[in-house]
Amino acid sequence: MNVFEWQAQVLTEMGNQLAHALATTHVDRLDWKPSTEASSQTRSALDQAAECIDINRRYASLLRGETPDAPCFDWPFRTPEDAIQLIRNSAQELASAVRNLDDQALMRPYDTGVGVIPGAIVLQFAASNMAYHIGQINFIQTLYGDTEFRLPLPQGHLVEAMAAAT
Repeated sequence: MNVFEWQAQVLTEMGNQLAHALATTHVDRLDWKPSTEASSQTRSALDQAAECIDINRRYASLLRGETPDAPCFDWPFRTPEDAIQLIRNSAQELASAVRNLDDQALMRPYDTGVGVIPGAIVLQFAASNMAYHIGQINFIQTLYGDTEFRLPLPQGHLVEAMAAAT
């Protein structure tokens, strides 16, 4: 397994975990924006999902050598089920772009729209962005009283890699 295949698996798994976090959020709290004061600028679980879908798609485009669309955090979905599917699809799209990179991609500069960074940081940010938003959704769950620990079991190639390592 090379670094690109490994990172593609990590991205796919982060997408699955983000989808799981969204799927385990109470339906009446998916669009809830908890706030402590009038100036609070919190975002809902669905807002978190929309950002990740957008970032995943934009970074996939960037890594394919295309010019990404401008950031758009409007919801690209109509239902929570659509959001869950689009999260998984966008993570898989990004994973596919990563699998097709060459060795020079890790040091190649990419203009993300907020700065030029090397490919290795693009790959790292893409995964950590989803992990961050998983945490944000888990925090929303905690705020409405849901303290159950939920972590989906790894799926697909990651399970095979883990089994092969033992």
